Amino acid sequence: MKVEINRDNGFCIVTADKGDKKLSAHRGSWGSTESQLLYRVKNILNEAGYDLIKKRMWKDGHLVDETALYLRPRNPKNPKVNIAIFNDQGAIYDAGERYNEDGKVVLRVVNDFFTKFTKKEILQERLEYLRSQIEAECISTGEIIELQSLVDHIDPGDTLLLEWAGVKEGKIPCRTN
Repeated sequence: MKVEINRDNGFCIVTADKGDKKLSAHRGSWGSTESQLLYRVKNILNEAGYDLIKKRMWKDGHLVDETALYLRPRNPKNPKVNIAIFNDQGAIYDAGERYNEDGKVVLRVVNDFFTKFTKKEILQERLEYLRSQIEAECISTGEIIELQSLVDHIDPGDTLLLEWAGVKEGKIPCRTN
C-alpha cells in the first residue's frame, strides 16, 4: 500500500501495490473495510514520523454517524502532525470497498486541524463559505465537522449555521472574539 499526502490540496491518495491483500469485512475479521484501510494508513504514516490515532468522530464531539472514523494527532499541540484524515464521502461509499474495487481511494486531509482558524476575518470568510454550501445543498460531511468546530465563532442570531452545527434551540454558544 502506498500513501501520498498532498497537504496543499487537502488529499491523501491511497494506492494498492501488487500483491496487497484485499480488505475484508467478512465474519471473523475485525471492523469494516474502511476501518481496516484507515488502520493501515495510520501505521504507514506513523512509520514516516506522524503520530496519528484512529478514532470514531462522534467520540471527539463531532455530530456524525457513530461509525464515521478519522485519523487525527495523538497530541493536538504537535504542530508537525496537526492534520485530520477521513473519508468525506462516507455517506456515499465505504473507502475500504472503493480501495478494493479500484485499487485506489482519495481521502480528505484537513490541515491545522486544531489551530487553523484563529483570525476573525478568516473565520467569518469561512463561515460564509459554509453558509453558501448549505444554501446550495452541497455541504460535505467534512464541512459539517468543520462547522461544528467553529460553533463558538457563530453569531448567536445566525440560526442557519447554528442549526447545521448541531446546536440545540435555546442553547447559545459562548462567543469567542
